[in-house]
Amino acid sequence: MGSTLASLDSLPPMSVGLSYKKQGIMIRGQLDAFGELEVTVGQDWTLL
Repeated sequence: MGSTLASLDSLPPMSVGLSYKKQGIMIRGQLDAFGELEVTVGQDWTLL
């Protein structure tokens, strides 16, 4: 996987969040009210 910083920088400041799923691995990034990016990486157990 390559760096996603370039694509993240092009998003609007108040972007709700983005998620990336591949091969059962979930990477999720979300900007909070202060503009800080919170990234969660882990197994995607959602079967719905």
